[in-house]
Amino acid sequence: MFLQIGNRNVKHSEILFLSDIKDFTNRKIYKFFNPMNDKVHIILCETHIETKEVFEQKLSGIKASKVLEREKCRLLYTSYDITRQTSKPYGWVYGENKEIHDKNGNVIRTEVRRCDFHGQKELIESIEK
Repeated sequence: MFLQIGNRNVKHSEILFLSDIKDFTNRKIYKFFNPMNDKVHIILCETHIETKEVFEQKLSGIKASKVLEREKCRLLYTSYDITRQTSKPYGWVYGENKEIHDKNGNVIRTEVRRCDFHGQKELIESIEK
């Protein structure tokens, strides 16, 4: 998600997932940081349970800080927690084959790994030659 700040589009730095309250579900806070003036901007998105209407509230500065403080007790997890919650690759993964050579340059084995785009790797198989 992007937010128009001045004449710049700023990408969110973090997403906070919140627990449901009496009338609203699917609650999220998108946090933005404006590098020009060091202000925090947020967008609070929530869906009304009865009408299924999505509400977005854009706040910045002191009002944003107050909402973040108020919603801290309802925080379930963040986008950072999702990507780093396990030591195994998460989400989209790709394969990596690595040849292990001896001191003469001969291939002694090939390692097959599963990797994600967050730097996490998992050894799947080691094939001896």
